[in-house]
Amino acid sequence: MRGKTGAVSVVRLAAATFGFLVLLMPGVARAEVPVTVRTLQLSIGLAVGGGDDDDLWGAGLAGGVGYTFPKPVYLGIAIDAFPHEKRSSSFGEVLGQVGYDFATGADPQLVVRPTIGMGVGHVAQGSKTGPVLGPGLTLMLAASVILFSAEVRYDLVYLSPHWHQGGVASFGIGLAF
Repeated sequence: MRGKTGAVSVVRLAAATFGFLVLLMPGVARAEVPVTVRTLQLSIGLAVGGGDDDDLWGAGLAGGVGYTFPKPVYLGIAIDAFPHEKRSSSFGEVLGQVGYDFATGADPQLVVRPTIGMGVGHVAQGSKTGPVLGPGLTLMLAASVILFSAEVRYDLVYLSPHWHQGGVASFGIGLAF
């Protein structure tokens, strides 16, 4: 993705995400407070990604830490690593994330979190580093202090001289306290 095409893709993605959230709103229980409010959340899991450059994504590991405030605004950090044993290149990214937690239906244990992440990505081969933009959506199920999560994210990565785009899905387990 290069030039104006990248900006158009970002706008389309933002519009689609907004539309999805508008459709989701009637099903959100306004009276319920998500179980994640006022908790520190730690997670680790598996990630898989794919996109326009097979040397960036693949199978990998995902981790994160964050806090949901009373409003319930989420601030956190996501870390993904995609080691390529058969190739000479590995890709990693660190994103600061901002999100908003919604309790779904009548169950505050099931939480939907739309996020936007900004950070940095790095490719070991050629030592290229560049900015990453990653809007996403996380679904969490809390069982006491244990959190099960599934996240999907659309990553835009600039590694000079090109923009790369791809999807990342991760599945994790963590703690909330």
